[in-house]
Amino acid sequence: MSTKTIWSNFFHSRKILIVLCSFVAVAVIGLGCGAWIMSEEKEVTLSVNSNDKVVRTYTNTVEEFLEEQEVNLDDVASVGVALDSKIYDGQKVSVEVTNNYKVLVDGQTLKISMAAKNVGDVLNEANITLGEHDIVEPKVSAAATTDLVIDIHRVTIEEEIRETELAYSVETQKDSTMFSGEKMVLQRGQAGLQADTYLVTYRDGEYYSEELVNSEVTEPVTEIVAVGTVVVASLNSDDEDSENESTASNQVAPNGMSYAKVLTCKATAYHEPEGSLTKSGTLSRVGAIAVDPSVIPLGTKLYVEGYGYCVAEDTGGLIKGNRIDVYLDSEEECINWGVKSVTVYILN
Repeated sequence: MSTKTIWSNFFHSRKILIVLCSFVAVAVIGLGCGAWIMSEEKEVTLSVNSNDKVVRTYTNTVEEFLEEQEVNLDDVASVGVALDSKIYDGQKVSVEVTNNYKVLVDGQTLKISMAAKNVGDVLNEANITLGEHDIVEPKVSAAATTDLVIDIHRVTIEEEIRETELAYSVETQKDSTMFSGEKMVLQRGQAGLQADTYLVTYRDGEYYSEELVNSEVTEPVTEIVAVGTVVVASLNSDDEDSENESTASNQVAPNGMSYAKVLTCKATAYHEPEGSLTKSGTLSRVGAIAVDPSVIPLGTKLYVEGYGYCVAEDTGGLIKGNRIDVYLDSEEECINWGVKSVTVYILN
């Protein structure tokens, strides 16, 4: 073969090689551009059990996209589009995923498997009714994530009223019209009461907290007691020659007593319901006795043997002459008193 022929064949082969290389280069560039076009970044909304999130992806199919987002296809109950369909920018891919949940309530652990959007969906599936004050952790509106544990605390709030008795005090007043050692209750004491209202919270049947919401106080009534200060002495000898109305003047009288007259009277006893009034308009009480006003004027201060200091404030249909009716606190005391003869000192 001549040199000319050899060079001719060489240049012809070189042309073919260049053409082939050019074709391969164009094919490679074309495929690269196609892949670039197919794999451009896309903004897609992923909705899992109605919980939306926006993500950016370079995947091309729905299946690739779900795998990229770590959505286990074995748990997917339904998908809104075909798994092999293409992903495009602005698309929304909705899937329902079955998750496992635990609900701790009323001392039990309930296991629920479902596609749930939030905690409320799980509770509805479990037929759990919540009370007004029950606590749910996490909240009912929280997203229902995989393997979520829902803790329910039963809460009740009860109103409790606690009463405390308030003791009354005793006040004494000196009374110069009463004999030393004598006492008379002018005002009876009465205990007060404090009523505190609490709202007590119980959590899962056990005490949790309390709040004081109201307090009402009835103040105690002070007891007032009159205490005598007069020191009494023996009867004066001048009175020993008194008339019939002084027949008891030979008895020993209380020491230091100052009196104008002494009588011997028949004494009975009576009792009336609380709040009753005497003839003088005062309250019936121990220390207010009934007399015959023609013998002992109303308002006269007296000392009755066996009864004590008193005032003539009442009258009675059977109380005539030297007869008195002393007031006692009960019918039983009146029966025990009976009828007796007593010495009555009409005080100055």
